[in-house]
Amino acid sequence: MPQLRSLLCAAAISYMPLLALAQTDTTKTQQLKEVKVSAQKGAIETAPGKTIVNVQALSGTAGKNALELLRRVPGISVDGRGNITMTGKQGITLMLNGRQTYLSGEELRDLLESMTADEVAQVVVISQPSARYDAEGNAGIIDLKLRRLRRSGINGNVNLAWTKSLYESTHNSALLNYNTGNTNWYTNASYINGRNGVSWQQDMTFTDPAGTPTAHTVMGSEPREMFDKYNLRTGADHRYSESTNAGFSITGAYYANQMNTPIITNTTFPQGDTEYSIRHTNENSLRKNYAANAYLRHSLGKHSDISIDIDHLRNTKMLYQYLSTDAYSNGTPLPHQLTLQSRIPIDIAIYSAKADHSITLTGDMKIESGGKYSYVAVDNAAYFMRHTAGTWMDDTSRTNRFLYHEHISALYANASRTLSSQWSAQAGLRAEYAHITGLQQATGQQFIRRQPALFPTAYISYRHDSANSFELNYGRRITRPQYGMLNPFNYYTFYNTYQRGNPTLLPQYAHNIELKHSYNDRITTELSISKVTNAISWVSMPDNATQTTYGTPINFAGNTTAALGITYNGKPQPWCEMMIHSEALYAIYKGIMNDVPMHNARVGYNIWLNSRLILGSGWDADCYVNYTSPMAASPVSNSIATLYTNFGISKKAFHDTTTIKVSIDDPFYVYRSGNDDKQPGLSNSARLLSNSRYCTMAVTYNFGRKTARTRRNENQPEEARRM
Repeated sequence: MPQLRSLLCAAAISYMPLLALAQTDTTKTQQLKEVKVSAQKGAIETAPGKTIVNVQALSGTAGKNALELLRRVPGISVDGRGNITMTGKQGITLMLNGRQTYLSGEELRDLLESMTADEVAQVVVISQPSARYDAEGNAGIIDLKLRRLRRSGINGNVNLAWTKSLYESTHNSALLNYNTGNTNWYTNASYINGRNGVSWQQDMTFTDPAGTPTAHTVMGSEPREMFDKYNLRTGADHRYSESTNAGFSITGAYYANQMNTPIITNTTFPQGDTEYSIRHTNENSLRKNYAANAYLRHSLGKHSDISIDIDHLRNTKMLYQYLSTDAYSNGTPLPHQLTLQSRIPIDIAIYSAKADHSITLTGDMKIESGGKYSYVAVDNAAYFMRHTAGTWMDDTSRTNRFLYHEHISALYANASRTLSSQWSAQAGLRAEYAHITGLQQATGQQFIRRQPALFPTAYISYRHDSANSFELNYGRRITRPQYGMLNPFNYYTFYNTYQRGNPTLLPQYAHNIELKHSYNDRITTELSISKVTNAISWVSMPDNATQTTYGTPINFAGNTTAALGITYNGKPQPWCEMMIHSEALYAIYKGIMNDVPMHNARVGYNIWLNSRLILGSGWDADCYVNYTSPMAASPVSNSIATLYTNFGISKKAFHDTTTIKVSIDDPFYVYRSGNDDKQPGLSNSARLLSNSRYCTMAVTYNFGRKTARTRRNENQPEEARRM
């Protein structure tokens, strides 16, 4: 795509025109103790170490779920399988209202897909978290701030959205808020119903040690699903006094899904023989989640405060699966046909408690300290029955149960100080001790891990003048393996295809360094380097004798990523808000696979454009474009290029109580995702065609008072400030 390459180069090297945009920016702000006050929040804001997306200012988010919303955030990429990366780095930590979800992989994807974008007020991206935050997540933190209203009395809104593509779906939500002055009660409910489908194809070539092809396999599938997703969130915040606030929240989710997945496989051999097979899988799953939180914030005086948070989360899933295969060799049925029924329950229980203290000393020095303890228990069973000779029999070769327990204790200290009118600094240290055990009852395999680790962070900033500021920061992060990656059991998805966990898998560690320059708070230039050791990646391991493949996670030696990004965020005209983010990345992956050293190095780039036009009389329009070039993803894999576009328009009516939004995604139907892999014994190419082209219409009605009450104490914890 020469035009896109030219556009990226123009965005990356045309620094002087961007300076002109920044100098002529028409946004008028007022500085009050480093807090910017403006008449209207833009769609996207930038702050030191943070990017903030104000969701309500985007018309293109109508009818979207929270996972689709993340595509609109600069520096974040979401592929067709729901995997999230930040600035080319894998391993993000998701938080809701500042509280960790402790979810990853499929559980995290399901959570985000069950939430409507309208439930989210802001998306806050923290690329270099301080020691106050958990060290989990190599790439950083994504914090979804859910909507609450601050107006007194009864207030709320209702949002109805309808989406049309190959299928139809509805995304509906309602928010009710009751504020009595000292107490704020809130309830948010959402419902998503619809159908979806994708199409994928995989092309594999098996080779012998000399590199001679021994078999060629092509697999294709078009899964189809129907789903119903319910979410309910309720809670209250109460101000007991000017110095004490407390509150609670309870969240529940109900997610029912039906999926049918036919997979057709054709294999040809050099001597001319062929194998043909088809697999049918019908799945019914039911996921139930709930979470409860209680917090207390107390000010010990003008310069000191403490906070206590207690959380409990419970995530359960029941999957019923029916699988049948028919395989033929040169037209003759093969003897190893497979018909299975399975029941797979998953139960995840999470408990955590933390306490934080901060104090401001003389000389503008602030010291924060605290501790946290979390416990995660996972019970993942799989009960199989096989149809043999006309009867169903227990299949003990596949039935298994995996128990996983994780204890993490943490202490931290963080100090920040303004050194002069131009210099400021911050440093912190977090110590975490993880005690992890796992037991596969079917085989008796078990493991015990004790992992102490230190995670230092450091920041220094310099403001040269009113227009130019610099920041240099460093942080060490960790990504622990998901519990499913550690389960050593062989899970067969076909007679010749299975997945297996790796109980010897180690956590991966990252050292991240960022150097930033900001000009007029409109143009940000960032150079970052990330070095990861024990990098975790899924690989396909071939068995050429049987043309069998199995997927398993392994630790590679590591990878190093260097990125240079330039971002413009401002208003070149009073009626136009624009953000352009472009970055170039160079990634090096190294490792050993089947005793063969592997090396993969590649330059990639990304350009991200979001513009909002304020047309007057309540009309707004926005445009979103994101292009990502092919990039290195592991020592054996490269991702393909992707292009995603979205256009939306909105109109406020009935004295601004009603907003009507219309948007279209991927109108030219060009979005594709996939990867090309090359490793000893196997070359693999996978492509995924998502149901990415769709049109959405949404209507939001707001009721209640139009003005927020006056807050008596601006120096309050976040939960109280949202009252």
